[in-house]
Amino acid sequence: MGVGRGGGDARSDTGAARRAARRVLAAPGGAHRPRAHRRRVAVAGDRERHKNVHSFATQLRMLSAYPEMVFAHSTPAVYRAVQEDAPALIPQIKHQIAAGRWELMGGFEVEPDVNMPAGEALARSAVYGNRFIAAFTGAPSDVCWIPDVFGYSNCLPQILHLAGISGFYTTKITWSQVSRFPYTSFVWRGSDAESEVVAHLATTGYNGQVRLEENRGALRRHRQLDVHDAMLIGTGLGDGGGGPSEAEAERARRFRDLAGSPRHTWRTSASFFAELERVRDRLPVYQGELYMEAHRGVLTSQAEYKRLYRACEVALRTHEALRVADGGRPLGEQAWLRVLFGQFHDALPGSSIGRVYEDLEAERPAATPPWPVWGPVRRGSTTASSRRRSTTAASSSGLVVDGRRLELTGAAGLRLGHDDPHNYDAWEIDHYTAGTMRPVADRLQLAVAEHSGRRGVLAGRAPMGDSSRATVRYLLDPGSRYLVMSRHRLAGGAPAAPLPPATGYRGRTATFGAPFGSIERPQLPGRPEDEAMWEVAGSRWAAVHDDDGTGLAVLTEAKYGFSCFDGELGVSLLKAARHPDPAADTGRHTIRFAVGLHQPATLGSGPDAVLSSACAADALFAPVPTTVAGAARPSPFVLEHPGSLCPAWVLPSETGSGYVIRLHETAGRRGTAELRLAKPAGAVTLADFREQERGAPRRVDETTCLIDYAPYQIVSVLVRSP
Repeated sequence: MGVGRGGGDARSDTGAARRAARRVLAAPGGAHRPRAHRRRVAVAGDRERHKNVHSFATQLRMLSAYPEMVFAHSTPAVYRAVQEDAPALIPQIKHQIAAGRWELMGGFEVEPDVNMPAGEALARSAVYGNRFIAAFTGAPSDVCWIPDVFGYSNCLPQILHLAGISGFYTTKITWSQVSRFPYTSFVWRGSDAESEVVAHLATTGYNGQVRLEENRGALRRHRQLDVHDAMLIGTGLGDGGGGPSEAEAERARRFRDLAGSPRHTWRTSASFFAELERVRDRLPVYQGELYMEAHRGVLTSQAEYKRLYRACEVALRTHEALRVADGGRPLGEQAWLRVLFGQFHDALPGSSIGRVYEDLEAERPAATPPWPVWGPVRRGSTTASSRRRSTTAASSSGLVVDGRRLELTGAAGLRLGHDDPHNYDAWEIDHYTAGTMRPVADRLQLAVAEHSGRRGVLAGRAPMGDSSRATVRYLLDPGSRYLVMSRHRLAGGAPAAPLPPATGYRGRTATFGAPFGSIERPQLPGRPEDEAMWEVAGSRWAAVHDDDGTGLAVLTEAKYGFSCFDGELGVSLLKAARHPDPAADTGRHTIRFAVGLHQPATLGSGPDAVLSSACAADALFAPVPTTVAGAARPSPFVLEHPGSLCPAWVLPSETGSGYVIRLHETAGRRGTAELRLAKPAGAVTLADFREQERGAPRRVDETTCLIDYAPYQIVSVLVRSP
């Protein structure tokens, strides 16, 4: 949910000829190349990589034939491939870049989905992508270029700001089905209420054909014409095509100065955003996510790929943490590039053909770093404490959380529904689907599978439709605040697990995980734009609660599609679309999630701490690195009394000695945490994602710092070795 203020609305402007002649369509030629949608992408010499080479060669020829033309193409991953496949093209491209006629922009390594990757993975994509752009062109890109992404997280402006990117461009939000986003040029403010980027939403998509009605319509829908009378649109067949053709280039020449028509001007996105920056103070300001009221199914499609992608993130996080503990060097960007490639906005959302996932799965072992020797650690422990501890238990009749019984209908709340969307099968979940959800079984017969001082396990089986069965296991460790549900064997259909379907919590909003931080969304009946959020993004966890924060949290290993309405919290497990991959989500799936009392902030410190829901979502399904003997590796630091400040990542510094601690605030609160280092540091500073200094924490002594944090703030602490 976002808030906006200020700015003009020029919808009433009819585009009279004398005014139209002054208006500009700023249009770079574009080739929006889907790197992983309908073509295989994995190996050198495949058809997709040939197509990239052909597109670049064609546009070099077009630039020679049309001296006024400018061509733009994002995605460093494509340029890396062309360097390997057609190195002779690279000097020609660099020559055109130097002449200002070819633009490599975008910032990210690929045009990624920005709801499902971990915040650190998006940060690395921006850092490594822009590092390549700077090396290739001589300067980093100031513009985030993601025209075809299916919704935009509320933490994205802060991520871009900390990566040194000041502009944001997209078109896809115009696909919203219920309400219309109020602005086309605006200042987008992040969830931290401080980070801002100048944003522009084109209204024509990314396949500009340079036709009169298209040009007029683009400007007629431009809502900030009174502030800035230009719109940035792509020219040429962008969606999988090779960019502008001779036909578009010829029409563009005719629209340079045609009476009664907007002027078509070739230009770069960088020059357009520089012009927009000059009128920044007159633009409206919007704070919040850019929720796309369409393509909600991409949060669930291709569930196994999402799980494997998340496993790669966890592997990288664990490996980098071990390197910090051992005083090792950074992994380097090569260890990250294949994982970043997997963020592509058709791959991770599950809207690619089946061969794409076969290729990506074959490459996954190469994307996972080699492991040092490590052994198991028992997660649960029983510790004497005067503080009242939360308790969670399961029985055949329901779930008990802190003494409150919550009924589980059917097989652990599993429900199956009819999923036949009006269009775009893998992309959509229509509103009617929720009304078709039914329990998969009237009663789940449970039996004790394990009962010891270390763990209690209940297990049972239930049919799911005509051809599938679910094997459900409840796992409860001593002292644990969460009941873990595991090993669901599912195939086909569109099951969801509201856990449980009626909680009784009626807060105005529910809380959902985000790449960094979290987001509050309305969960009570309300406005049409609120009702349109029947399926929303959650970065692996969500909570339904009263206004005081008391409620129930669902944590998952790798699930991203959630729903919460009038106290009913659900997580979508599988979708099984038939197009573009008929085999999507069929076969056996192992799914793990947990339910327990919602905890907005961490209580206490050390091993007896009660973790916040956000921290628990990261820790519950992740491995714990250990030594060969089984004792936990010593940590180079301890965060005392973190409150709602959650450790996200720790990594060796890439700009010198030492390491970086990445933290993020997850509950919209202010506070102060205490950072204790295992040994004195040479220097302790705050930094952005590029490790450029941004102040310093308060030093207490040579091993202790106080870290002040603000709502939803991302905090990077750079610890230099002595």
